[in-house]
Amino acid sequence: MEKAHAIDLIPGELEPRAAGRSVVQTIYTNQQRQGFYSNGNKVLPAAAADVDILQLRLAHTFSLGDYPAVVYVQQPWGHVKVEGLPGASGSANGSADTMLLFGLWPYANRETGTYFAVGAYYFVNDGNYDNNRNVNLGENRSKYVLQAAYQMRLAERLEWALAADAMQFGDNANYSARKVRLSQDTLWSLQTSLNYRFTPVTAMALALFRSVGGETQLNGVDRHDATRVDRWQVTGSYLMPDIAGAIHLQYGRDFSTQNGLLETRRVVLRFSKSF
Repeated sequence: MEKAHAIDLIPGELEPRAAGRSVVQTIYTNQQRQGFYSNGNKVLPAAAADVDILQLRLAHTFSLGDYPAVVYVQQPWGHVKVEGLPGASGSANGSADTMLLFGLWPYANRETGTYFAVGAYYFVNDGNYDNNRNVNLGENRSKYVLQAAYQMRLAERLEWALAADAMQFGDNANYSARKVRLSQDTLWSLQTSLNYRFTPVTAMALALFRSVGGETQLNGVDRHDATRVDRWQVTGSYLMPDIAGAIHLQYGRDFSTQNGLLETRRVVLRFSKSF
């Protein structure tokens, strides 16, 4: 389970909050994967994975001069079970790697609904990891992500967003029971979304994602497992101004995958409260 994924943005979240606000967000994710692919061919139809993750995010907004900014820390806990993969099946519970973010808006025009933001993410190497287990929630390596995102208002109620990110990986020098060194190439990701606001408090969005790259090596030997994933996701949003809260329900899956397990279902429930 050493593969990594892109940083998903919530439709509409590129509009910065006012400075001096704190936000608590809980995120529950269930992912189901079925069928293992190699070079675009399904080679293990019975292989499957079931992942349940609960995350807690604590964020704070502020200003750097005239520019809106945000920092947050996000801690995941969960359970993962993998079946049907020879030498790579099993289960794990506990904490995954902590994620930190610093985000900045070099341009934000609330009147026109146009925003440009950049973000730097860091994944701390602190999740549960045991090299004698086939499956782990922690990765025993650090990760770094740089992301740039743009959002604009196409019509009174319609917003379009585009984001790109590059994920860099540290090495896992204690990978598997053989204690080999796992390295990984840069993973490149692109996402775009349309978000339609039916009312001031309800919205629906469709997002498309593509991730490429990220081939892994064991002791410097390529595994020929580069990522090429296309997927979609829909999001329903409901704002609760009376309590300064919001609920987002998301559903999606892969269109296709070149290598690895195909994601057949992703359900995400987010609740946030600002103060």
